[in-house]
Amino acid sequence: MSSSSCTQQLQRPRCCPDNTIRIVAAQLVAQSTHGSNPHQQNTTPGTVTERAKLRSTAVGRFLTRVSCAVLALGAAGACSRQPAGDRPAADYDQTTGRLRRLAFDANKNGKNETVSYMDGTRIIRVELDLDENGKVERWDFYRPDGKLEKVGFASRNDGVMDSQAFYEPADVLQRIEISTKRDGRFDRTEFYEKNVLVRSQDDTNGDGRPDKWDYYTPRPEHGPGEPAYAISATAFDDSGSGRPERRVVYGPKGSIAKVEFDRDGNGNWQTRAPGASK
Repeated sequence: MSSSSCTQQLQRPRCCPDNTIRIVAAQLVAQSTHGSNPHQQNTTPGTVTERAKLRSTAVGRFLTRVSCAVLALGAAGACSRQPAGDRPAADYDQTTGRLRRLAFDANKNGKNETVSYMDGTRIIRVELDLDENGKVERWDFYRPDGKLEKVGFASRNDGVMDSQAFYEPADVLQRIEISTKRDGRFDRTEFYEKNVLVRSQDDTNGDGRPDKWDYYTPRPEHGPGEPAYAISATAFDDSGSGRPERRVVYGPKGSIAKVEFDRDGNGNWQTRAPGASK
């Protein structure tokens, strides 16, 4: 980019230190987004879990860079140049003058494919169209304190959010909600502890309540192409009560070890051997 002032770069009549902070925020958002591109990390496009984990790892580094650089350069009060190839387009609130939207070129190919929605220097959400087909494929949402709240994904890169990963304040993956029919209804939820899948629940009949529950055991020694988890048990709601009534427990090799029933919902599971009559 030519050696123009920060005012000219963002077409804002007022300069440092306010514009410096805004420009630095735009630069760092673009750099972080480019560095955490899930399509450059050898992930499978449809693998929601892996992309969610990668995003959780990258967000901590991103927020650290934003905080340090904004504070340092904002305090110095010096106008900053944009790196070559970056031409962010800024939109300001006409009443308050606060920055509310930034479009920028994350992959530096001359096209603004990433949009950050802002409240001043605070990031509200970031929308990414990394394959530049005109459709958003990832949404990053942030809490008021700057921590990542959730990440939405369009598994087909078509602008339809069919999964969203939620994070704890420490950027640890908590759960992933999935719309299996891609109709806006999230009918499957996966729950994680320390980024490890422990259980899931599904609404298979579309009544808004889960009726199938799976429980998982990690398989740390799994081979290439093999699942990283094994289902240890599956529970079903057979009568529409909204709670588990029948539970199938699996053995080490995936065979059914036993079937349990809790018809009264009191947590007292009665065991029945496979093949036994009711």
